[in-house]
Amino acid sequence: CTKYDKDFNTYCREPFLTSEEQDMLIRQLRENKFFGAFMYDSETAGWVCTRCHASAEEGPLEPEEGRRGWLWKRSMGYSFPFIKTWGKRMFALTPTHFVRYRHANDVNPSHVWPLHEIRAVEVASYAEVKRRSAFWMRTDKMNLLLAAENDKDMVAWMDAIKGP
Repeated sequence: CTKYDKDFNTYCREPFLTSEEQDMLIRQLRENKFFGAFMYDSETAGWVCTRCHASAEEGPLEPEEGRRGWLWKRSMGYSFPFIKTWGKRMFALTPTHFVRYRHANDVNPSHVWPLHEIRAVEVASYAEVKRRSAFWMRTDKMNLLLAAENDKDMVAWMDAIKGP
């Protein structure tokens, strides 16, 4: 019988890191500028990227007039690569970001792409994706396949994302 078997409840309540280990972790996070790249959001009780999420002083990411609307997004197929479904998502364009929300009334975006990271926006061929009015948004890290309700909306979104 080990010391942990004797009082399991006490063992479960013990912190995972000692005070010394916590201090060392905080020191390492500061040295690697973690707190410059991320901030703690008390509303969501989680860490958020400072580049992708506006700070309280800046206010929320507000879309430009007329650049908010529904687009269809194809799933990445991580769990089942052969099954790729389409989901309707709310997107918005700010002066500096392309933003995705799961629902129209969501306050916090589910994903944010800084516009400077978007490398290409191009029409997707129907033969390739089997969907009309579809286009690719490509960054160095991912390729996002989106579709508008019609070709006119597709071109408007593509032009807006590409910018001047």
